[in-house]
Amino acid sequence: MRIGLFVFGLAICLGVMSRAETWQVPTTALQEKLDTRIPAADAAKYRSVRNAQDWLNPYVLLQKNGVVLINRANRSDRTPISIDELRQALVRLPVSAWPYGRVVGVQDGGGPSPGPDDEGVKRNHRAVAEILKAMDVAVNWWAPI
Repeated sequence: MRIGLFVFGLAICLGVMSRAETWQVPTTALQEKLDTRIPAADAAKYRSVRNAQDWLNPYVLLQKNGVVLINRANRSDRTPISIDELRQALVRLPVSAWPYGRVVGVQDGGGPSPGPDDEGVKRNHRAVAEILKAMDVAVNWWAPI
């Protein structure tokens, strides 16, 4: 009798579990936010930085057709990305890439564009500012090269 009840109960559990839908965390919500372990920007840590080579946080060079995201772990990677890819690229960076907290260095006219007066760079300037504001990331604007 006990074995019969056990088998019956097991069958019911297996039947219920096979029909239960698995709950999944929406990936878009996770992919649009920086790791919560990254603190707010701490200006005291970067206020004295005068050279982009000394900047330790992510660095964005605005170009006519997109941006270049530079991080100190791989400074040699100068692959241009679209504005639409910027948020995901920042989210994928490890916590260690943010020693100053949630702040990004941004420079207008970096790369093959003629300078900050170029309309494409101006458009990307506005778009990057909006993306970073929405991500609660401060911006340390640098003069054009």
